[in-house]
Amino acid sequence: MKHRLSIVIFLVWLLGGCATSSAPLARVEWVGTYSASGAERVDAPWMGTGKFTHSLDPRLAEATTRIPARLGTQYGVSYSFDGSAPSKTVLVEVIWRFPKALIATRDADVRKDHESYRTECPVDTSCLVGRVITERWETEPGPWVVEVWLAGPKTKVLEQKFELVGDL
Repeated sequence: MKHRLSIVIFLVWLLGGCATSSAPLARVEWVGTYSASGAERVDAPWMGTGKFTHSLDPRLAEATTRIPARLGTQYGVSYSFDGSAPSKTVLVEVIWRFPKALIATRDADVRKDHESYRTECPVDTSCLVGRVITERWETEPGPWVVEVWLAGPKTKVLEQKFELVGDL
């Protein structure tokens, strides 16, 4: 009986220790529209536009979650991971959720209500999850939600809702 109790106490201690090891903290730096010193467009067949825009030196233009639904608008979230991450970079999955199943692919017959991709964010460095509205379907009014998940173990570390509006 004493031996069983020791094993139970050990297991509780072990599991409690595992539960206390937490995911790295994502800290939001800003949310809103932004400007950038430049941009690189690269092929990205998994994206609805077929391209991925890497914004160079993004800077907050206006802190807001109400976004003008116009071509050329750039909006998103700047965030960083604190030094508690176990490595120098954090692998994340970014999911953009659309207001409804939009034509979000070059194949006009395929409709999606979200898109996702994986990327890395260096620890203690500003990272951006943003959108540059380059296609007419990206001007759909309504809630556009971005989520950032740790790629493994899958844990949501950030969620931000933007409301795209027609006339601002």
